[in-house]
Amino acid sequence: MVFKIFLKHSRNIAVLRQPFRHFCCTKLKRKQGFSGVLCDIDGVLLRGRQLIPGARESIKTLYDQNIPVVFLTNQGLQLETDKAESLSDIFDIQVKPEQVVLSHSPMRLNKDLLDKFVLVLEDIRTAYPLLDMVDKGRRYEKLNSLQTESNIPDVEGIVLLGEPVRWESALQLCVDLLVSNGNPSKRLDHIPDQHIPVVACNTDLLWMAEAPLPRFGHGAFLLCLESLYQKITGHSLNYGMITGKPFLITYKYAERIIEKYLQSKFSVETSNCLKRIYVIGDNPDTDIYGGNLYKEHIKHSLAESENIHSTNVANVISVLVATGVHSKGNLKTLVEMPDHVHKDVIFQPNMRTPDYNVENITEAVRLIIENERT
Repeated sequence: MVFKIFLKHSRNIAVLRQPFRHFCCTKLKRKQGFSGVLCDIDGVLLRGRQLIPGARESIKTLYDQNIPVVFLTNQGLQLETDKAESLSDIFDIQVKPEQVVLSHSPMRLNKDLLDKFVLVLEDIRTAYPLLDMVDKGRRYEKLNSLQTESNIPDVEGIVLLGEPVRWESALQLCVDLLVSNGNPSKRLDHIPDQHIPVVACNTDLLWMAEAPLPRFGHGAFLLCLESLYQKITGHSLNYGMITGKPFLITYKYAERIIEKYLQSKFSVETSNCLKRIYVIGDNPDTDIYGGNLYKEHIKHSLAESENIHSTNVANVISVLVATGVHSKGNLKTLVEMPDHVHKDVIFQPNMRTPDYNVENITEAVRLIIENERT
């Protein structure tokens, strides 16, 4: 996990296989306006290192039909350029960095995060070597008998980018910073009512890799941190900003990317013709929940036509695949399933229900193509 601590200082195209030929061999006669696709990666296109069958052909189909594709993932801890290069190699097509929205990408919209001096959490552990006692194997590892105090200024804020390697150490050091106003070298007379700002991305409780069962995500770490802080201080941990799915800022950010694609591909005026956005995902609590929140936002914006922040998008269509966290057999129990969304999301069970429930990415793309033709 990478924690950023703020201080006061500052190719070639793959040939399609037979199952696609009956619906993608000719260009679409489009409905009115243009459509775009926000496609998840883990559990939709990939399972760990394994490519899900039909994924490469499905993405190629969307490219052939000039349907903009944005790879909207809660992955992080890397640059969009690196992820785009990796996806280009996997799918044998050109994926541009601006087509990739990682969980931290929308943080660019927060100007308060710019031009800050940054440390990672290991720097805090080195600066304050007596703090990390929970990891017995590393106790006193960084201790220097000549070091009597830290030479770094007070920490102004914490950015949580992804789940750590050593949860116990990360939890200890984060709580230390929160209860000490960013200076864990001394104990305050009382714990502050308000802690230093915390920004987080990717609240996925679970995600799907190659194992048959879902794996803990960054949301599981955040849940531990929130619980510990609440237990120790009696106060709730508050976030200044959260990005990634299912939060609205992420979907609006991705919408802007599709509009820019249409501007570059066709014309400036064409971006105003983006009418439908398809959201494809495998997790009802992030992909589908966020897609439905986005849809509600669209409806609200259209109802307030004088709103300067209104959108031209008329509809958001969510498509749930059964190759990841979700299995097709549990669609009827989605509403009754335990609440896996983050605490800062108002839980509404019906928001987990997709517009379409399909087996895999192949069926999802087939559905989109057919829907765009009618």
